[in-house]
Amino acid sequence: MNTWILELGLGILLFIGLIPLLLLPLIRWVYQRYSRLALWPTAFAAFTALYLSGVAAFVFFPLPALTRGFCDNRALYEYWSPVPFTSIGEAIGALSANGLAQGLRSTAFLQAFFNVVLFVPLGFGLGYLLRKKWWMAGLIGFAGSVLIELTQGTAIFGIYECPYRVAEVDDLILNTVGALAGWMLGWLLTRMWPYRDPVRVDDLGAPSRKRRAGAVLLNLMNLTVMSFILRAAVLLVLAAIIGDISDETRGLVTVLSQLFVLAVALVLVPTLVDPGRTPGYRAVGLVVVNTAMDPASLQQLTARAVLRYGWLLATDTTTIFWFLLLVDLLVAWRRPDNRTLIDLLTGTKVITHQLQQTSNHTLTQALE
Repeated sequence: MNTWILELGLGILLFIGLIPLLLLPLIRWVYQRYSRLALWPTAFAAFTALYLSGVAAFVFFPLPALTRGFCDNRALYEYWSPVPFTSIGEAIGALSANGLAQGLRSTAFLQAFFNVVLFVPLGFGLGYLLRKKWWMAGLIGFAGSVLIELTQGTAIFGIYECPYRVAEVDDLILNTVGALAGWMLGWLLTRMWPYRDPVRVDDLGAPSRKRRAGAVLLNLMNLTVMSFILRAAVLLVLAAIIGDISDETRGLVTVLSQLFVLAVALVLVPTLVDPGRTPGYRAVGLVVVNTAMDPASLQQLTARAVLRYGWLLATDTTTIFWFLLLVDLLVAWRRPDNRTLIDLLTGTKVITHQLQQTSNHTLTQALE
C-alpha cells in the first residue's frame, strides 16, 4: 500500500512539474476550439494531464538503484507471467481465506483492484466525452495495457539491464475490464446528465484585460521555464568540459540564457515564424499588430519585449515588471479599445487572431 501511495504522490508531483510545459498547449487547444477559456473542456483537459502523469508514475516508479549485483540471478522469464488468472486467483483466494474485511486490505486484492481502477478514467473519457463505442473503449484500454506491460517487461525498452517489474497477462485483463467499467459509468451518466460541448463563439471583439494579462503571464512563465532548461543544459556541458564552475560564470550563463530565450521567443519567432504571436499570445488566440492591422515589425516586437521583460534581466527583482503590468491594466481600463501603455509607446495593438484572419480574408476578396 505504501508503494501505491508513493506512486500517487509521484504522479501529482510529475503533473505539477509538467504544468509549465502542458499549460500553453492546453490553453491554446481550448481557445482554438471554443474561442474562450470554456470551463468544462479546460477542467477535463487538466484532469487528462493529471491522469497521464499518474499513469506514468504507476508504470515507471519507484525506480530501483542500479547497484552491483542487482541483475545477478535474475532470469528474464521470471519477469513475465503469461499464465492468465494467476493474480486474479490470488486476489479471490485472499478474500475467501482471510474474510472480507482483511481480504480487501490484502496485497493480492489491492493489486488487482488498482489495476482495474487505473483504466476507469480512460474508459469514462472515451465513453462520456468522446462518445466512443464500448468495443472501442475496450480495444484502446487493451492496447494501452499492452504498451505498459511491454515497457515493464523489457526494463523500459532496455534502459535498465534487467526488468524490475513483472509483466502479467492478468494486468491486460484487469486494465481492459477497468476501461469497460469506465465506459459503462460514462454511458450511465450520459443518460442522466449528457455532456454538451460548449458552442464556439465569434472572437472578433477587443480582447479583455484579463485575457491580455494572462498572455503576459504565460509569456513570463515560458521565459522562466525555457531559460531554466537552457541554463541547466549549458551548465551541465560546461561542468563536463571544465569541471568546477565559478559563481561569475553561473551568473553570466543565467543572463545569457534569459537573453537568448527572450530574443528567440518574443522577437525572432513572432517575426519570422508566426507573425505577431509570442507563445503567450498564441496560447490565448491573440496577435500583436500595428495600426494598419499588419503583424508588428521586428523593431516593434523588440521594443515591446524590452519594455515588458527587459527589467527581468536588468534587476534582481520583478518589482518593475509587476508595476508596469499594473499601469498597463489601468491605462487599458480607461480606454474602450483596451490598448495598454506599451501598445501606445510602440505603436501596436493586440487583437484576436480570428479578427486578423477575418480582416485579411475580407481584404483579399476586395482586391479580387
